[in-house]
Amino acid sequence: MRVTILSGLFPAEIEQEIVKNSKGPIQNAANNLQYSIIEGLSHWCSEIKVLNFPFVGEYPLSFKKPWVSESHFTEEKESEQEKCLIECFSAKTPTLLIYKHLSIENLAYNSLKNILNENNGNNTVIIYSIYPPFLKACKRLKREGHKFNVLVIAPDLPQFMGESRWKLRREYMKHTEKNREKSLAELLSATVDGYAIITEAMRHKLPIKNLPWTILEGIARQHNRPARKQKKDSAFRILYSGTLDPKYGILLLLDAFAKTNNPDYRLLICGEGAVKNQILECKDKRVVYLGQLPHDDILRLQTEADLLVNPRTSQGEYTKYSFPSKTLEYLSSGTPALMFNLPGIPDEYKPFYYSPIEENAEELATEINRIFSLPIAERENMARNAKSFIETHKNPEAQTKRIFELIKKMNQSNK
Repeated sequence: MRVTILSGLFPAEIEQEIVKNSKGPIQNAANNLQYSIIEGLSHWCSEIKVLNFPFVGEYPLSFKKPWVSESHFTEEKESEQEKCLIECFSAKTPTLLIYKHLSIENLAYNSLKNILNENNGNNTVIIYSIYPPFLKACKRLKREGHKFNVLVIAPDLPQFMGESRWKLRREYMKHTEKNREKSLAELLSATVDGYAIITEAMRHKLPIKNLPWTILEGIARQHNRPARKQKKDSAFRILYSGTLDPKYGILLLLDAFAKTNNPDYRLLICGEGAVKNQILECKDKRVVYLGQLPHDDILRLQTEADLLVNPRTSQGEYTKYSFPSKTLEYLSSGTPALMFNLPGIPDEYKPFYYSPIEENAEELATEINRIFSLPIAERENMARNAKSFIETHKNPEAQTKRIFELIKKMNQSNK
């Protein structure tokens, strides 16, 4: 099977350029998921062509340059099922606020047209995210008579994306929101032949109807994590790594931590976002802000920590349509994890993390204290079982088999 992927990942060659020029949060979670999808599909496909346009902010508001440099790489992978050639063409991508999305649409259209004109049996296009420029490029090509199937991998719903960064613009655009959603639904209906969604609830928000679909949740990327080291002090390190946005519970975590009084506790926070200044102004000397770090550094910190916390609650409609990427990353770390039971996380995950009884600061603080009081061997056993579960059942090969089977079903439906 041959597939083409329209993506927004960060090629290693230009990743530092992207980090250096980004203002605000960087899309590490999306980057990891895209790499995991490609890694997984290499077990099931003989050829993967990646047409890439990195997902960065718009110049000059959230990116310092009016473009992202181009990059290309080729890689061969061999598995029990397939020998796969991966070719990634990452275009010089405009970021200028006014022209960015139209430019990406035209670049994607021309690049994809060249591949389709080769007529080499590559009749499946995978679009990562519900991104209108990619969808419009595919719609134009279908209208011109090109025969191919479009599979959308939908990690988020557009109406719940970027709420903090674009708050003012969203307020201004509120009166056109319904028209925008209607227009997007029409674009999806005219273009898409199948969906891989993150949670089952998303099915009711997308125009799936009778199209083939599957639930992907997420994929645990295979990381080369450092081995856990013997602790040299009595500090109990609690780590939060992610976007510093109130909707993700970071203020709740600060409130809960303030209710603990153990001098050996340390709350380590990594990331960027709206509440960064409130963290910097925190008078509790046990709270340590580390800034926005490279992902490899975050993985190292996760391994060195005693407890990983995701304080995101189930408040807000969007939680039904979201599977937090931190769930897989935390559970595969070998460090115990503490998080609330969210509606988008299936029950099969629940035996592998700690969870407060209720969603409030008092219960979160109580659970932190309870976990600290547990025997170290018990905590390590929880983390070890979680890691084994994720590596066995949520690895790239296992999860992307769902995509592979979905593509086969789409091809059969359109014969």
